[in-house]
Amino acid sequence: MRLFNRQKSTERIKKIANQIYQNRLLKGKLGDKESDWVAAQKITKNPLRYWLFISNRNLTLLEKKLIEPCANWLDKADIFRIIEKIFPILEAIGVILIPIAVLIATQRYTEHQEQRDLQREENRREEDRKRLQQEAIKNYISQLSTIYLSTTGEMNGSVSPSE
Repeated sequence: MRLFNRQKSTERIKKIANQIYQNRLLKGKLGDKESDWVAAQKITKNPLRYWLFISNRNLTLLEKKLIEPCANWLDKADIFRIIEKIFPILEAIGVILIPIAVLIATQRYTEHQEQRDLQREENRREEDRKRLQQEAIKNYISQLSTIYLSTTGEMNGSVSPSE
């Protein structure tokens, strides 16, 4: 049974050593068979290292097969060179347009504030006018009631004090 486990363990170490070798080729790193074998033995002895190795292998493949080709394509794409050449012009336009936009926004805000102030002043005048009208009506009614009371007193035969 131990011999079977040793063979299985040796096969597993060979497989992992081969994968380490493939990783070295992908990354372009230097190394030799013995260092790969020692690293494979360490990986097979520790389950955590084994799972880290497997996940690292997958991430390395993803990087080398997908991400780097996309990055290389983006580096070669002419659209980015065009954008790179146009960008200083866009920055200059932005430097010019930002103060203009701030100026326009400030003017609109000021106009809005002035309109609001005028509206408040107009509302205050309207309220004052209504208040003055109400006071005038009160005074008129008060005078009418005074006149009415004085005329009704004379009609009843009261003698005014001036007589």
